Amino acid sequence: MSSLAPDDRTGPAESNDPAAPTIHQRLMTSGLERPEGDRLQMIQKRVNKGDAEAIYFLGETYYKGKHGLAKDVSRAIELWTEAAELGSIDAHYALGHAYYLGIGVEEDESRGIHHWQRAAMKGDVDSRHNLGSDEYDNGNYQIALQHYMISAKMGYEKSLNRIKSMFMEGHATKAQYTEAHKQHSMSSPASDTRAGSAESAYPVARTLQQRGLWQAATNGRRLAMIQKRVSKGDAEAIYFLGARHRVLYGISVEEDKPRGIHHWSQAAMKGDVDSRHMLGADEHKNGNHLLAVQHCMISAKMGYERSFSCIQDMFKQGHATKAQYAKALLGYRDTVEEMKNPQAKRLTN
Repeated sequence: MSSLAPDDRTGPAESNDPAAPTIHQRLMTSGLERPEGDRLQMIQKRVNKGDAEAIYFLGETYYKGKHGLAKDVSRAIELWTEAAELGSIDAHYALGHAYYLGIGVEEDESRGIHHWQRAAMKGDVDSRHNLGSDEYDNGNYQIALQHYMISAKMGYEKSLNRIKSMFMEGHATKAQYTEAHKQHSMSSPASDTRAGSAESAYPVARTLQQRGLWQAATNGRRLAMIQKRVSKGDAEAIYFLGARHRVLYGISVEEDKPRGIHHWSQAAMKGDVDSRHMLGADEHKNGNHLLAVQHCMISAKMGYERSFSCIQDMFKQGHATKAQYAKALLGYRDTVEEMKNPQAKRLTN
């Protein structure tokens, strides 16, 4: 493939609770310096409870032969499949790579594409980019462009570079490239100073983990790293910091709910869907159901499944009207359908 996203996904995985710490963050809170046997025991306990994050993480451990386990790609595939069935985005992404490239399994491009589609519909930027690359390699330039436009607007620099190349090749218009560049800059203000870097494409903790900075840094140093990116307007870093002020895990900061809400509000205004959902969840918890519906309506229309489910629950509880539920359903389905079948909505110049 011409431009695949990296297959190294050692960062946070999907969780059923958007406010819950990931398996990595729980391990950090409990002490990453523990002996490997203890660490594996912690993971296995989560696996036994059906934790999708832990199952994905254990699969990654087998895939790389880490933490004292012998490398076993077949076992990794089994665990990723189980995690994907439980809703893990990272597992779908990993399976997409495995099947598309024939790593540890018989090559099956269509099956790989299926897993990337599942992850992309849940907002995974790497999977969205890879769908674009597959369409490009098959000569479906308009469909490829639409995939790349979506991921570029999410701050993925690699997709922006592909659109630039397509413009130079005559497969994208100047207006399309200009629009992609504008939206990319809005989503990831710091990316211009990191040409060629994939930093803006991943949640901030994952980026730091991949660079080997997270485990090596003290809590104070970790916080300084996050604050530096917050000062540059990085929406993911703002969300990350908000989560740590709102729900403590991973970084030693004093719990400060209003400050956490402030950070989520900043990130939501920059288009961060997780932050928008969390604002809705907080209002719902505090009994402000009207505001909760408004927040969740926005993120549901962005294709965020948890927000749609939240509105569905509020409708059942009598906190949302039938009309609001119907509107959320329509908006959510339209966005999901567009993600699944981007050729249905042609880009305009």
